[in-house]
Amino acid sequence: MAISGNEEVSSETIFRCRNCGAPLDVSPETIVAICNYCGYANWIKEDLKENILIVESLKDHEILGKVRNRIETDKDLRSIAKYISIGRPYIVYIPFYFVDVKAEADYSGVVNVRVRKCTGSGKERKCWTTTYIVHVDGSYGPFSASYPIICRRGVKAFSANALGAYYLRNPVKPKYISEINFEAKTARRILAVEIDRKTAMDIALDDHLDTLRDRVTKEIKREAESKVRWRGTVVGPTIIRKKITPKNIRIRSSSIIMLPLYIVPYSYRRGVYRLFLSGWDGETIVAEEPMKLSNRILWGSGGALIAGLLGGTAITLFKTMELAGIIIGGIALAIGGYSSWYSFKMATRPVRVEIVGEKFKAIKELGEKVGKILSVVGSFEGLVQVVGKEAIHELLSRE
Repeated sequence: MAISGNEEVSSETIFRCRNCGAPLDVSPETIVAICNYCGYANWIKEDLKENILIVESLKDHEILGKVRNRIETDKDLRSIAKYISIGRPYIVYIPFYFVDVKAEADYSGVVNVRVRKCTGSGKERKCWTTTYIVHVDGSYGPFSASYPIICRRGVKAFSANALGAYYLRNPVKPKYISEINFEAKTARRILAVEIDRKTAMDIALDDHLDTLRDRVTKEIKREAESKVRWRGTVVGPTIIRKKITPKNIRIRSSSIIMLPLYIVPYSYRRGVYRLFLSGWDGETIVAEEPMKLSNRILWGSGGALIAGLLGGTAITLFKTMELAGIIIGGIALAIGGYSSWYSFKMATRPVRVEIVGEKFKAIKELGEKVGKILSVVGSFEGLVQVVGKEAIHELLSRE
């Protein structure tokens, strides 16, 4: 018995082997079921048989060899290698669409650009900030990118996302799934497809256009700054109004490609950790590792240092009782507080996660958060212009 792609597999549906008639062990995930009695491959979803591509995987013993080599050579794991016990590897095939998107955009915008000017020298040196209203317009692109879209609803695991990103950088030629001879245990680990190609293309297009808008926004700020750079030192831009119109959008998608992901657990002392490896070459794409004392000390001391420096700077600026000093001091205090909290969180985590191709990921995340805090500067500058500097000075000077 086989079903079409529009039918659902339920617990009440009975499937039997086409070759010998024996009952088959089938779940909603099953695409192909291997008969436990005669070994015949029964396609449960017959219409997917020729449309799905699959990347062949290494064997269990080859993956274990890759794991042992990583433990012996990794700078963090080799010092504790003799205390590590490796568990049984587990493979799962994750379905992906790989979608290529290319697009351009027309843009226009009005930007307030703050420029610092100075005259004189020494004790007679005077500086002030002037704001210029700059109009910009133009075209951006083409901008193209490829997106691995998991064909599963609600799957956002970093290991699955890392597998798709790794395949884009290290592709291998897949085969049609009908050409592969699966073992019974392997066939049961092929995840079913839940998202069609159109949905995958829509997801990729949304991601691409979001990235395109971010790039164009940065281009609007850069162009506005370049127009007034000759007037003095640019302090920063604030976009007052912008319009971004995507155009010439081109999109195409691959067939469904099943990628093998190996999960290998290992234990160290009382903790259990996992390594996630690409099945076709055995490279570790995500590693869970014990948090070493040296890493905890590094995060803790770094957070304390940043918080101390920025806190001291904020107090000094508050004492000036000047509007600019109070604004910058408040921002420094916010950044210091957040950096301290983030560093404490990283220092106390039980497991350190390392993702291939994303070195210093935690530090980059901290930088992105700090960048969002700094964006408040532009918003406050806009408030100053609307309300008036004198009114804010009066408000802040009240007892």
